[in-house]
Amino acid sequence: MKPYIFTKTLGVIAGLLTVFLGLGFGILSWIGMGLSETLHSEHDMSNMIPMILLPVSLVLGGITVFGVFKLNNKIWSTIFVSVYIILGVTMIGFFLISFGSLGIRYEIFILCVGIIYMGLGYSALRKK
Repeated sequence: MKPYIFTKTLGVIAGLLTVFLGLGFGILSWIGMGLSETLHSEHDMSNMIPMILLPVSLVLGGITVFGVFKLNNKIWSTIFVSVYIILGVTMIGFFLISFGSLGIRYEIFILCVGIIYMGLGYSALRKK
């Protein structure tokens, strides 16, 4: 069996989920800011956060989708494993920090993406 077959499949899925996660967060943030301005209430978030987080998540999803196909390179494989295990832990931390503020479906989605990224890093480490 060829190495990284499972990792490539999981990488494409994780990359697409990250793109959807970024788009969903951006849309929810802009809806929330628009409603707070319409209802003349204050919002605690800067207008720049969705504009920064949206492109970052799109780029991160793109790197995940295209970077998983370059795992035969030893240096890229080492960087890929470390970055995506750290990213998985960060997403799980973001889930714990945002618990109760984004809605249960969106928070569970963040948790699942974090677990998938940790699994992606682990499967790349094991060359599955």
